[in-house]
Amino acid sequence: MPKATPPAAPPPYDPSRTYDVRLNQIVRVGVLKLLPRNEHHLTGAVLNALVQEHGQEIVDAAVARE
Repeated sequence: MPKATPPAAPPPYDPSRTYDVRLNQIVRVGVLKLLPRNEHHLTGAVLNALVQEHGQEIVDAAVARE
């Protein structure tokens, strides 16, 4: 009998929110280069895409904006 695949984990960040983000390394998003020394304002959807592509360790800190 084949093993059942576990359900996909929900994305770690709410796609409808905006986050203040610090990264651990340089990341390219399209033509933009996001540097780790800067604080970036990213949507949860973009942040989830970065985590999916590079892994959770790419994010140093992410705080949801009010």
